[in-house]
Amino acid sequence: MNALQTVEAFLDAYWSQDHDRTLSLVTEDFSWPNLALPLSSIDSRAALGELLVHQNMGFPEPIEAGHHDTVNALVDNGLVLHERVDHWVLRGTAMNCPCCAVFQVVDGKVALWRDYYDIGYVLRQFESVGIKADTSQWF
Repeated sequence: MNALQTVEAFLDAYWSQDHDRTLSLVTEDFSWPNLALPLSSIDSRAALGELLVHQNMGFPEPIEAGHHDTVNALVDNGLVLHERVDHWVLRGTAMNCPCCAVFQVVDGKVALWRDYYDIGYVLRQFESVGIKADTSQWF
């Protein structure tokens, strides 16, 4: 797989909640500095595994479904600039988040995932279905 195919496979596995596949596509020293949620940054494959399994993939409660649509992608060697729209369902309601990310792919695995998006937009969607997220662990 090339770098973009690796990123797409990683995101597809993440959204389909195939945690084993997700983890198989990241390096041991994987880093996810989620810039919108600075206190929830991930700094290893093991930490990502904990987030996936024990922390609802980072959501305030389990999602019912999810996927992403790639809008644009630029690739330079293993660096991928990836514009996308994430889609998920919570409490029967479809939600989305336009975002841009930088991925670094090393030896066929994602080593870095840096997301940029509007967390206020996401929180307003949560609130629209009665979810009051505890943001004390995020900021």
